[in-house]
Amino acid sequence: MFNMKKWLILGFMFTFVLIISACSGDSEEDATTTEDPAETTNDEAATTGEKVQIEFWHAMSGANQQAIDKI
Repeated sequence: MFNMKKWLILGFMFTFVLIISACSGDSEEDATTTEDPAETTNDEAATTGEKVQIEFWHAMSGANQQAIDKI
């Protein structure tokens, strides 16, 4: 009936469907989580016209670090 190639394709399709169904949609638990306080502060600052300070992390050194520091 089925040869090995068809079983392999069927197995990949089944695995793909399981992964997609597990990763999709919002659960009720996700919808009730509270926001990060830092995000709330940035949102409030944006609506009031205050400046928002962003901390930029990088792993550059040498000439690349000097270029980043100039920016």
